Amino acid sequence: MLESLALLLMAAALLGITLSLFRVSPSPAYLLAGLLLSLLGVSSGELSLFAEFGVIMLLFIVGVELDLPSLLRSSYGILAIALVQMGGAFLATYFLSGWLGFSGTPRLALSLAFMFSSTALVLKTLFDRGLMDSAPGQVAVGVLIMQDIAAAIAISLFSSASFSLAGLLALLALLTAGKWLFNFISTRDTSSLEILFVLAVSLAIASSSLASRIGLSAGMGALLAGFFLSFVETKHELESLFRPLKDFFLLLFFLYIGSFVRFDSISQLALLSVPLLITPLLVFLASLAVRYPPRVALVSAFALSNLSEFSLVLAWTASSSGLVPDSLVSVVALNVLLSMLLSPFLLQLSLRFSPVRRYDPDASGDFLLFGAHTTGGHILKELSRKDILVVDAKPSSVRKLKSRGVNAILGDVGDVGFLESIGAENARIIISTVPDRYSNLALLEYLRSKKSEAIVVLISQKEEDIAGFRAYGADLVVVPKKLAGRHISQFLKGLRL
Repeated sequence: MLESLALLLMAAALLGITLSLFRVSPSPAYLLAGLLLSLLGVSSGELSLFAEFGVIMLLFIVGVELDLPSLLRSSYGILAIALVQMGGAFLATYFLSGWLGFSGTPRLALSLAFMFSSTALVLKTLFDRGLMDSAPGQVAVGVLIMQDIAAAIAISLFSSASFSLAGLLALLALLTAGKWLFNFISTRDTSSLEILFVLAVSLAIASSSLASRIGLSAGMGALLAGFFLSFVETKHELESLFRPLKDFFLLLFFLYIGSFVRFDSISQLALLSVPLLITPLLVFLASLAVRYPPRVALVSAFALSNLSEFSLVLAWTASSSGLVPDSLVSVVALNVLLSMLLSPFLLQLSLRFSPVRRYDPDASGDFLLFGAHTTGGHILKELSRKDILVVDAKPSSVRKLKSRGVNAILGDVGDVGFLESIGAENARIIISTVPDRYSNLALLEYLRSKKSEAIVVLISQKEEDIAGFRAYGADLVVVPKKLAGRHISQFLKGLRL
């Protein structure tokens, strides 16, 4: 067992390093390592117990990280996008899987599995490209939150036990008592992180075990345990404790599932059209329908063009319960692997493409401010001039600004057609707080093509972008992390330590 585990981990590390050179998440490398070593005869069967524990930890941490107040405050637009995407992907997969010969429970499981995008892959891709705080990042993350909740519910459907109402009440009582005990211990001066860690793991496993006996899946029990603990005062410490453990066991789960991949039928790759084509199309059209700018809709769409680790969990849970054959796990794993490998490149292409859409706003301004959230909000307060035009890619933000009497319109800093329609080159000062490299480059290229004399101030997440932005005509490039470091160092000097 140790030899097999060592080989699997070494293969995963080497493939992960290779993919990182192409700025691709290492998640598909783990699946690929399991596939390659299974072809060489290296067994990963010993990992099944670790894989099951990894699934429990994955769903537990999802429950802990679930922010219910933020979820309830989510815009109706993002909720609509998520519902359109999941419903459309389900129907498309249901049609394609029927054409491929699937029926009954396997067809239902396959259709549910293809509804979800990879949280781990999408978040890493957005972070690597500096898009986490951008409008496309907000849309993608909002849809992922909705998907994660739907995935946990879908996984619970494939439990082999019969449902028990009394058992459910017992589970809720266990979780309530566990939350109270955790809160009590965590607020004691004598408590330690080790004790909290052991208590949390115990509650997650106990909840999973009880849930599997009362008609729910073990994963649903873990999710509920995490959700109950998401209300404790030490929530953030709990997240930091479990994240490395979750990632390690998720790695083992991917290695284990990778050994299931088979190339039995090329026709099964027709299902790949769902994550790579249908899901992006659905997200793009739904985003336009709720009035997101075209470029925001496009980037959001291709950020979600992959299948999820939850797709694998769902297929594996259904197979473990004897409801579907093991071959279904192979079909899902193959499509997850390929979609994860191709998705980052599709996103890269979408970032380089700026669709042109004509706008006819009734507003203009000598000062242009792109983005009025944290940084932009402070700038807006300081300037407080009537000749400022605020441009934001989020419809709800534009509505709030207009209700306060701010001259604001919906638009995208990276959309050349929009910049032309508002005559951006005629502004005296342009400030972009959007930390999207490609959007800001599009703005600079447009201004240079129009020979604009506007003073341009940009926000960047990466220090290495400063020289490039300055070469394209930016007058000032602010890197928040660098600026924060400078302020902290000046503060420390002032203390004369």
